[in-house]
Amino acid sequence: MREVSAVKFWILGVAVCCMAVVSATADQIQLTTGETLRGTIVEQSKEHVILNHSVLGLLNIASGDVASVSVVQAAQSEGGSEATGKLAKKPDTGVRQVPGHGSGALPGLFDMEMFENWDIRILMGLSGSDGNSQTSNIRIGLEADRADKHHRARFKSTYNYATSEGETTRNQFNAETTIDWLMPDSPWFSFVQGVYDFDEFKAWDHRVSGFAGFGYEMIMSPDVELIARTGGGVTKEFGGADDLRPEGLVSAGLLRWNVTDRQTVTGEVVFFPDLSDLERFRTIAKVDWQIKLDHQEGMKFKIGLEHEHESFTDGIKKHNDVKFYGTLVVDF
Repeated sequence: MREVSAVKFWILGVAVCCMAVVSATADQIQLTTGETLRGTIVEQSKEHVILNHSVLGLLNIASGDVASVSVVQAAQSEGGSEATGKLAKKPDTGVRQVPGHGSGALPGLFDMEMFENWDIRILMGLSGSDGNSQTSNIRIGLEADRADKHHRARFKSTYNYATSEGETTRNQFNAETTIDWLMPDSPWFSFVQGVYDFDEFKAWDHRVSGFAGFGYEMIMSPDVELIARTGGGVTKEFGGADDLRPEGLVSAGLLRWNVTDRQTVTGEVVFFPDLSDLERFRTIAKVDWQIKLDHQEGMKFKIGLEHEHESFTDGIKKHNDVKFYGTLVVDF
């Protein structure tokens, strides 16, 4: 059993290293919005830069949207240095925009515009022990964001699995999609949100939720973005009481706080009251601290804490679920 666990960790470790090598050897474009795109630069001129992205396909990016370009030479010079070119920066207007929009971006994945200009991240975290006690913990995730002056969209998913002495102690999956419709020259916006949860150790097996409502941008500065949401919807649980109940949603979200050039804090607090029984409710609170790694552009380390409380259980399951985690974040 221990040999099998060791093999699993070796395989996962090799996978992480391979992804790090791929990220380090790709050409990269730093946009004026602060985002980074990686791939193979096909063409570069005074008017534009064409990048072949592994997910988005060919992207035609106007030079005015580019802050810097870093090209990994096929045959590096002595010392293994990279060739880096700087383009003129545009002044920051403070307006959210999709990189490449309005600059003739070529079709991306499957020739569908909906897949273009997403900021995609993969999260990976591993820990374990073997000796007097045998434990293993795995946390993997996929996140994607896209924003322009009319829309803001985010998808995130996370899988957590843990064992202790050969017994499964955690087996969870969460996927969430949120789309905001922004109102020009107004801090108000409308939103829809869909959430799917699986948890082997809850009173239910699967939970599906859908919400809609309005939000307000309380702070939208270059370093801090703080918003609030309120709305309502329904939640359906499977594998337990199998009930369908109306729920409210009230939340405050710290989308971004740039503490320094290399450190960012994000967080969220959400309250879900049961509209059919106000004594029943659930809450979710989370905070993440993300640090850019010094020697790898596009790679970050994230430390996080998440707490979920359910006021109603089956009498056996616990009301509170707390998770601590540390993950490596790879940008694409």
